[in-house]
Amino acid sequence: MKKSLALYALIIVAVSASAQFKTPKLEVGLGYAIQHQDGYGIPRFTIGLNEMFKGFGLYATPEYRGGLDPNEDYFQMPTGINYRHSSGIGVFAGGSLLNVATGKGLMGMRKELGASYVLDNGLTLRTGYSSTVGVTLGVGYQFATLDSKKSNNKPSKAKKSNSKPSKAKAANSKPSKAKAANSKPSKAKAANSKPSKS
Repeated sequence: MKKSLALYALIIVAVSASAQFKTPKLEVGLGYAIQHQDGYGIPRFTIGLNEMFKGFGLYATPEYRGGLDPNEDYFQMPTGINYRHSSGIGVFAGGSLLNVATGKGLMGMRKELGASYVLDNGLTLRTGYSSTVGVTLGVGYQFATLDSKKSNNKPSKAKKSNSKPSKAKAANSKPSKAKAANSKPSKAKAANSKPSKS
C-alpha cells in the first residue's frame, strides 16, 4: 500500500513538472580560454539547451588543445547549468566531470563561473573565469524555437482592431441630410431671381 502511494505521488510530481517544461532553445558557439596556468590558450566549443524550465537550462563546453607534449593533449568538458532572464542576461556554472572520472575528485575538478547575454538577433556573448584557465570569451548563436516563431508571426488583436475603421468615423464621412438640404437653393430665392413681366 505504501509503495503504491509513493508511486502515485512520484507520477503526479513528474507530470506536474513536465507540464512546466518548455521546448529548449539550442545555442552553439565558439570560444577561447585566453591563458592556461601553464601558459597556453585553449579553443572551446559550447552547446547549450537554454530556458527549459523557468529560465534554467544545461550546457557543455568541450575544450581541446593538442601538441603540448608528444604524449599528452589537453581535453576537458565543463558541464553545468545556466539561467537566462527575460532581459537576455544570463549566468552559468559548471565543472568537468572528466576530472572526477580520472580520480582527481571535486577539489581537482576544472570549474568555471560566467555570464552571458543574448541579443535580439540571436547572437550570444559569453565570458567566464576559472582558476585553471583564467578568463574565457565566446560568441555563439541561439536558435529560436518553433513556438516562439509562431507567436511572433501572429498579429495582435489590438492591431486587428485598429485596422478596421470605426462606425463613428464611417458615419462622419457621410454628409448629413441637413447639409445636403441647405446646399440646394430654395424655391423662394429662385422665384425672386426672375425678372417680372411688367
